[in-house]
Amino acid sequence: MGGLLDPAQVCGAGKQGGRMRQHLSRKQLWRLHALTLVLVAIGVGALASRAAAAKPTIIEKNNVLTRHFAATDECTSIGFDFTVTADFVVHRSVTDFYDSSGTLVREVVHARFVGSESNDLTGKSIPVNGVRHIVFDFVNGTFTETGVLRHVTVPGQGIVLHESGRIVSGLESEELIFEAGPHQLFHGDLAGFCSVLAAP
Repeated sequence: MGGLLDPAQVCGAGKQGGRMRQHLSRKQLWRLHALTLVLVAIGVGALASRAAAAKPTIIEKNNVLTRHFAATDECTSIGFDFTVTADFVVHRSVTDFYDSSGTLVREVVHARFVGSESNDLTGKSIPVNGVRHIVFDFVNGTFTETGVLRHVTVPGQGIVLHESGRIVSGLESEELIFEAGPHQLFHGDLAGFCSVLAAP
């Protein structure tokens, strides 16, 4: 995936997509939660019916977070001569689902973020906003994300970064299982985005 902040970083998701900073990759996102979830997740090998019977526990509701990512390599990694700094305000809700034995079987994260990314050499900045819905399925071992993670438009140029639709991948392996919709962030297609930041 590309160098841009992974939305997972931006959202500060509990258990977890892109090279982009907020751009946390699914593996990075998973690692963030590994310390607290791995002992619970290891024992989840039961049938999917356990998840179906799971009851929700609200961990966070409309929690407001700030995210600052300094001097990231999302543009230098593809040949540009400047690093990028990003700042976001995130509104996040997290709900965990446990089966009858108390085992965590699913976590759902919904996040909205508003912010900007800036060229560290020139100070040029463009707004970057998004919505992310993430499901960590510990029974089936999958990571699913939907929503409009990026829809960055520039007057006179149109869309320069578009990440929306649905992606399903292995929770730990990150192997892509299903993809629908444009996913420039996921595939590291950041040339248009970085070109805008590079322009005078």
